[in-house]
This record gives sequence, C-alpha cells and structure tokens, in this order.
Amino acid sequence: MIKSLTVFLLIFFAGFLSACSSEPQEAEFSFELVYAPDAESSQKMWPDINLRNSFVTYWDARFIPDLNRTWEIEAPHLRFMGSKDIYIDFFSRGAGQILKEIVISRVDKVHENMYKVECELKLIRLGRERNLHLIDSWIRVGGHWYHLERNPLVFSFMGLS
Repeated sequence: MIKSLTVFLLIFFAGFLSACSSEPQEAEFSFELVYAPDAESSQKMWPDINLRNSFVTYWDARFIPDLNRTWEIEAPHLRFMGSKDIYIDFFSRGAGQILKEIVISRVDKVHENMYKVECELKLIRLGRERNLHLIDSWIRVGGHWYHLERNPLVFSFMGLS
C-alpha cells in the first residue's frame, strides 16, 4: 500500500513539474504579424517569447477594443500616476478601426529591461486602409513586459516634450 502510494506521488509530482517547466507558448491574436523583408528572423528579433506575447496581446486588445486589458499592460508607474478613465476615454475614440496587420521592422534593445519595437500598423476604417508607423516602447518590471504609452494627452504628467 505504501509502496503504491509512493509510486503514485512520484508520478504525480514528475508530471506536475514537467508541466510547470514547459516553455511559454506563443499568444494567439486576430491580426497578421509579419516581418519586413530586410528584418532579422522573428526568432532572433525578440529577446524572449514573453515580450512578443505582451506586444501582440496589447495590440490585439487595443483594437477589439478591450481597453481594460490594455490598461493592465501599461507600465505600472504610468497606471499609478495616470487616470484609467482618461485612458479609456481617449482610446475609445479610435473604436471602429480594424487592425489588419502589423509589420515588424526591428526590435531594439535600449537596455536590459527596455526594448523599442519599430513597426507599421495596417488599419481599416470605413473601408479605407491606412498605415501608421510607430516606435513602441516596452519595459520589463518584475519579470513581466509592459507597454510604455508616451502620449501626453493620455498621461498629462509626461508633458508635451
């Protein structure tokens, strides 16, 4: 009896530990993520899968829109100093746009816990396409990647510089 219980517990904990140590999976999203022809391979571009997952989760939620979700992905210090109501009100104005595609040009390391993602968003609104080029900043805090929204209309304490 004790021997079978011991074997059961060993198998249970071995399975549990193997499930805990599995690699993070790529996040699913509703738009197409492509890489510019002259960009490095996607595997070399992202420092880790978690930054890529935070990036695609943020932009997917932004255009669903699930602005409560994007608020949670904004950097903690910005959420501490900013207003969730102003944030949601500001980004709700873009509702009705469809994010068709993001083209990644480069992912640059600023320092160990900060990266900038240069990309182009391909948007559709009222049947018309438009492209929006941006350099998106991301910071790692406590092992998690957060977006750094730099719009002074959203976070007025940042000033207009």
